[in-house]
Amino acid sequence: MSTLTIGEAAALLHTAPSTIRSWEQRLGYPTPVRSTSGRRLYDECEIAILSDALRRGLSISSAIRQVREETGSHEALLRQALSELDFATCDALLEAAIAMRGVSRAFDETVLTAVEGVVLGDDDAGIAALAVEWAKERACWGCRHVIAPLRGTILVVDGSSEGSVTRAASCILALQLTLRSMRTLMLAGPARSRYGGLARRLDTDAIVFVGEPAPSAGRANALVPSRIAGFRTAGERLHPGMETLPVQPRLAAHQLVGPPARDIVNTHA
Repeated sequence: MSTLTIGEAAALLHTAPSTIRSWEQRLGYPTPVRSTSGRRLYDECEIAILSDALRRGLSISSAIRQVREETGSHEALLRQALSELDFATCDALLEAAIAMRGVSRAFDETVLTAVEGVVLGDDDAGIAALAVEWAKERACWGCRHVIAPLRGTILVVDGSSEGSVTRAASCILALQLTLRSMRTLMLAGPARSRYGGLARRLDTDAIVFVGEPAPSAGRANALVPSRIAGFRTAGERLHPGMETLPVQPRLAAHQLVGPPARDIVNTHA
Protein backbone atom coordinates (compact mmCIF):
# COMPACT_ATOMS: atom_id res chain seq x y z
CA MET A 1 0.00 0.00 0.00
CA SER A 2 1.10 3.58 -0.59
CA THR A 3 0.20 7.07 0.49
CA LEU A 4 -1.69 9.72 -1.42
CA THR A 5 -1.26 13.47 -1.44
CA ILE A 6 -4.37 15.51 -0.65
CA GLY A 7 -4.83 16.19 -4.36
CA GLU A 8 -4.68 12.49 -5.24
CA ALA A 9 -7.05 11.64 -2.38
CA ALA A 10 -9.47 14.34 -3.55
CA ALA A 11 -9.43 12.90 -7.09
CA LEU A 12 -10.19 9.41 -5.78
CA LEU A 13 -13.03 10.75 -3.61
CA HIS A 14 -14.35 13.01 -6.42
CA THR A 15 -14.18 16.08 -4.21
CA ALA A 16 -11.95 19.08 -3.56
CA PRO A 17 -8.89 19.18 -1.27
CA SER A 18 -10.64 21.89 0.79
CA THR A 19 -13.49 19.45 1.44
CA ILE A 20 -11.09 16.81 2.75
CA ARG A 21 -9.52 19.39 5.06
CA SER A 22 -13.02 20.30 6.26
CA TRP A 23 -13.82 16.65 7.00
CA GLU A 24 -10.57 16.34 8.92
CA GLN A 25 -11.37 19.42 11.03
CA ARG A 26 -15.07 18.71 11.64
CA LEU A 27 -15.14 14.91 11.77
CA GLY A 28 -11.55 13.94 12.55
CA TYR A 29 -11.32 11.79 9.43
CA PRO A 30 -9.50 10.90 7.24
CA THR A 31 -6.39 11.40 9.37
CA PRO A 32 -3.19 12.15 7.45
CA VAL A 33 0.43 11.89 8.43
CA ARG A 34 2.84 14.64 7.45
CA SER A 35 5.77 14.33 5.09
CA THR A 36 9.11 15.81 6.08
CA SER A 37 8.10 18.91 4.13
CA GLY A 38 4.76 19.15 5.98
CA ARG A 39 2.48 17.85 3.21
CA ARG A 40 -0.57 15.81 4.14
CA LEU A 41 -0.27 12.12 3.19
CA TYR A 42 -3.26 9.77 3.31
CA ASP A 43 -3.36 5.99 3.48
CA GLU A 44 -4.41 4.80 0.01
CA CYS A 45 -6.35 1.81 1.33
CA GLU A 46 -8.28 3.96 3.80
CA ILE A 47 -9.20 6.47 1.09
CA ALA A 48 -10.32 3.63 -1.20
CA ILE A 49 -12.65 2.23 1.48
CA LEU A 50 -14.10 5.68 2.13
CA SER A 51 -14.58 6.23 -1.61
CA ASP A 52 -16.48 2.95 -1.93
CA ALA A 53 -18.79 3.89 0.95
CA LEU A 54 -19.53 7.28 -0.63
CA ARG A 55 -20.22 5.68 -4.02
CA ARG A 56 -22.90 3.59 -2.32
CA GLY A 57 -24.74 6.79 -1.49
CA LEU A 58 -23.83 7.18 2.18
CA SER A 59 -23.39 10.64 3.65
CA ILE A 60 -19.84 11.51 4.69
CA SER A 61 -20.64 11.06 8.39
CA SER A 62 -22.28 7.67 7.74
CA ALA A 63 -19.42 6.60 5.47
CA ILE A 64 -16.84 7.51 8.11
CA ARG A 65 -18.83 5.71 10.80
CA GLN A 66 -19.04 2.58 8.65
CA VAL A 67 -15.31 2.60 7.87
CA ARG A 68 -14.51 3.01 11.56
CA GLU A 69 -16.89 0.19 12.48
CA GLU A 70 -15.39 -2.11 9.86
CA THR A 71 -11.82 -1.42 10.87
CA GLY A 72 -12.63 -1.43 14.59
CA SER A 73 -14.38 -4.80 14.37
CA HIS A 74 -11.09 -6.49 13.48
CA GLU A 75 -9.52 -5.18 16.69
CA ALA A 76 -12.42 -6.36 18.89
CA LEU A 77 -12.50 -9.80 17.27
CA LEU A 78 -8.72 -10.12 17.45
CA ARG A 79 -8.74 -9.27 21.14
CA GLN A 80 -11.35 -11.96 21.76
CA ALA A 81 -9.40 -14.55 19.72
CA LEU A 82 -6.19 -13.72 21.59
CA SER A 83 -7.97 -14.09 24.93
CA GLU A 84 -9.15 -17.54 23.80
CA LEU A 85 -5.68 -18.42 22.44
CA ASP A 86 -7.30 -19.14 19.07
CA PHE A 87 -4.23 -18.29 17.01
CA ALA A 88 -5.63 -19.62 13.73
CA THR A 89 -8.43 -17.07 13.98
CA CYS A 90 -5.89 -14.41 15.01
CA ASP A 91 -3.93 -15.06 11.81
CA ALA A 92 -7.09 -14.86 9.68
CA LEU A 93 -8.11 -11.58 11.32
CA LEU A 94 -4.64 -10.16 10.77
CA GLU A 95 -4.88 -11.05 7.08
CA ALA A 96 -8.27 -9.32 6.85
CA ALA A 97 -6.92 -6.21 8.59
CA ILE A 98 -3.90 -6.11 6.26
CA ALA A 99 -6.11 -6.51 3.19
CA MET A 100 -8.22 -3.57 4.36
CA ARG A 101 -5.59 -1.27 5.84
CA GLY A 102 -2.15 -2.43 4.73
CA VAL A 103 0.58 -3.73 7.01
CA SER A 104 1.50 -0.41 8.62
CA ARG A 105 -1.94 0.45 9.96
CA ALA A 106 -3.00 -3.14 10.59
CA PHE A 107 -0.18 -3.69 13.06
CA ASP A 108 -0.45 -0.28 14.74
CA GLU A 109 -4.21 0.10 14.91
CA THR A 110 -5.40 -3.52 15.11
CA VAL A 111 -2.67 -5.78 16.46
CA LEU A 112 -1.14 -3.46 19.05
CA THR A 113 -4.51 -2.17 20.26
CA ALA A 114 -5.85 -5.72 20.66
CA VAL A 115 -2.74 -6.88 22.51
CA GLU A 116 -2.91 -3.87 24.83
CA GLY A 117 -6.53 -4.75 25.57
CA VAL A 118 -5.62 -8.33 26.47
CA VAL A 119 -2.67 -7.32 28.64
CA LEU A 120 -4.69 -4.70 30.53
CA GLY A 121 -7.95 -6.62 30.71
CA ASP A 122 -7.01 -10.26 31.29
CA ASP A 123 -6.21 -11.51 34.78
CA ASP A 124 -4.21 -14.44 33.39
CA ALA A 125 -0.62 -13.29 32.92
CA GLY A 126 0.09 -16.39 30.82
CA ILE A 127 -2.56 -15.46 28.25
CA ALA A 128 -1.24 -11.91 28.11
CA ALA A 129 2.33 -13.14 27.56
CA LEU A 130 1.24 -15.44 24.73
CA ALA A 131 -0.69 -12.58 23.09
CA VAL A 132 2.47 -10.46 23.16
CA GLU A 133 4.50 -13.36 21.77
CA TRP A 134 2.04 -13.82 18.89
CA ALA A 135 2.31 -10.14 17.98
CA LYS A 136 6.12 -10.22 18.13
CA GLU A 137 6.32 -13.30 15.92
CA ARG A 138 3.99 -11.82 13.31
CA ALA A 139 5.88 -8.52 13.27
CA CYS A 140 9.20 -10.35 12.85
CA TRP A 141 7.64 -12.47 10.09
CA GLY A 142 6.59 -9.28 8.30
CA CYS A 143 10.14 -7.89 8.56
CA ARG A 144 11.53 -10.95 6.80
CA HIS A 145 9.20 -10.47 3.83
CA VAL A 146 10.00 -6.85 3.09
CA ILE A 147 12.40 -6.52 0.17
CA ALA A 148 13.62 -3.02 -0.61
CA PRO A 149 16.94 -1.24 -1.13
CA LEU A 150 18.33 -0.22 2.25
CA ARG A 151 18.50 3.49 3.03
CA GLY A 152 20.34 3.26 6.34
CA THR A 153 20.70 1.48 9.68
CA ILE A 154 18.82 1.98 12.93
CA LEU A 155 19.78 0.30 16.20
CA VAL A 156 16.96 -0.37 18.68
CA VAL A 157 18.18 -0.76 22.28
CA ASP A 158 15.30 -2.54 24.01
CA GLY A 159 15.21 -2.68 27.80
CA SER A 160 11.52 -3.56 28.09
CA SER A 161 10.23 -6.71 29.78
CA GLU A 162 9.98 -9.76 27.54
CA GLY A 163 6.22 -10.26 27.94
CA SER A 164 5.19 -6.61 27.99
CA VAL A 165 3.14 -4.59 25.53
CA THR A 166 6.20 -2.38 25.08
CA ARG A 167 8.19 -5.36 23.76
CA ALA A 168 5.44 -6.04 21.21
CA ALA A 169 5.41 -2.35 20.27
CA SER A 170 9.18 -2.45 19.88
CA CYS A 171 8.91 -5.33 17.38
CA ILE A 172 6.18 -3.48 15.50
CA LEU A 173 8.41 -0.39 15.43
CA ALA A 174 11.14 -2.54 13.85
CA LEU A 175 8.62 -3.66 11.20
CA GLN A 176 7.57 -0.07 10.53
CA LEU A 177 11.20 0.96 10.08
CA THR A 178 11.86 -2.02 7.82
CA LEU A 179 8.91 -0.99 5.64
CA ARG A 180 10.72 2.33 5.30
CA SER A 181 13.78 0.54 3.88
CA MET A 182 15.86 0.82 7.04
CA ARG A 183 18.07 -2.02 8.25
CA THR A 184 16.78 -2.36 11.81
CA LEU A 185 18.82 -4.24 14.42
CA MET A 186 17.64 -4.91 17.96
CA LEU A 187 19.70 -5.28 21.13
CA ALA A 188 17.96 -6.70 24.21
CA GLY A 189 19.06 -8.30 27.45
CA PRO A 190 22.61 -7.89 28.78
CA ALA A 191 24.00 -7.28 25.27
CA ARG A 192 22.25 -3.92 25.05
CA SER A 193 24.94 -2.32 27.23
CA ARG A 194 27.29 -2.66 24.22
CA TYR A 195 25.25 -0.32 22.05
CA GLY A 196 27.89 2.42 21.94
CA GLY A 197 30.62 0.38 20.26
CA LEU A 198 28.16 -1.40 17.98
CA ALA A 199 26.57 1.88 16.90
CA ARG A 200 29.93 3.21 15.75
CA ARG A 201 30.88 -0.06 14.10
CA LEU A 202 27.58 -0.24 12.20
CA ASP A 203 27.63 3.46 11.28
CA THR A 204 24.06 3.85 12.48
CA ASP A 205 21.78 6.64 11.37
CA ALA A 206 19.77 6.53 14.61
CA ILE A 207 19.64 4.78 17.99
CA VAL A 208 16.23 4.26 19.56
CA PHE A 209 15.97 3.48 23.27
CA VAL A 210 12.89 1.47 24.25
CA GLY A 211 11.99 1.14 27.92
CA GLU A 212 15.57 2.08 28.65
CA PRO A 213 16.94 4.97 30.73
CA ALA A 214 18.43 7.68 28.58
CA PRO A 215 22.22 7.70 28.27
CA SER A 216 24.08 10.46 30.00
CA ALA A 217 24.69 13.58 27.95
CA GLY A 218 28.39 12.77 27.75
CA ARG A 219 27.82 9.25 26.48
CA ALA A 220 25.14 10.46 24.10
CA ASN A 221 27.47 13.05 22.61
CA ALA A 222 29.97 10.29 21.90
CA LEU A 223 27.38 8.62 19.64
CA VAL A 224 27.15 11.56 17.24
CA PRO A 225 26.37 11.63 14.31
CA SER A 226 23.65 9.12 15.17
CA ARG A 227 20.24 10.53 15.98
CA ILE A 228 19.23 9.49 19.50
CA ALA A 229 15.56 8.94 20.28
CA GLY A 230 13.43 7.47 23.04
CA PHE A 231 10.34 5.36 22.30
CA ARG A 232 7.69 4.84 24.99
CA THR A 233 9.72 6.71 27.54
CA ALA A 234 6.89 8.41 29.40
CA GLY A 235 8.02 9.36 32.87
CA GLU A 236 11.71 8.96 32.07
CA ARG A 237 14.01 11.94 32.01
CA LEU A 238 15.64 12.54 28.66
CA HIS A 239 18.67 14.70 28.17
CA PRO A 240 18.09 17.76 25.96
CA GLY A 241 19.67 16.13 22.91
CA MET A 242 17.36 13.10 22.91
CA GLU A 243 14.37 13.11 20.60
CA THR A 244 11.09 11.82 22.06
CA LEU A 245 9.11 9.65 19.65
CA PRO A 246 5.31 9.17 19.60
CA VAL A 247 4.11 6.04 21.39
CA GLN A 248 2.55 4.65 18.20
CA PRO A 249 5.15 2.70 16.19
CA ARG A 250 3.93 3.94 12.79
CA LEU A 251 4.08 7.58 13.85
CA ALA A 252 7.45 7.03 15.57
CA ALA A 253 8.90 5.51 12.39
CA HIS A 254 7.38 8.30 10.32
CA GLN A 255 9.04 10.91 12.53
CA LEU A 256 12.39 9.15 12.25
CA VAL A 257 12.56 8.42 8.53
CA GLY A 258 9.33 9.52 6.81
CA PRO A 259 6.59 7.49 5.10
CA PRO A 260 7.09 3.90 3.94
CA ALA A 261 8.73 3.34 0.58
CA ARG A 262 6.30 0.47 0.04
CA ASP A 263 3.97 -1.80 1.94
CA ILE A 264 2.98 -5.45 1.66
CA VAL A 265 -0.64 -6.51 1.45
CA ASN A 266 -0.69 -10.31 1.68
CA THR A 267 1.49 -11.89 4.35
CA HIS A 268 -0.13 -15.32 4.81
CA ALA A 269 1.12 -15.02 8.39
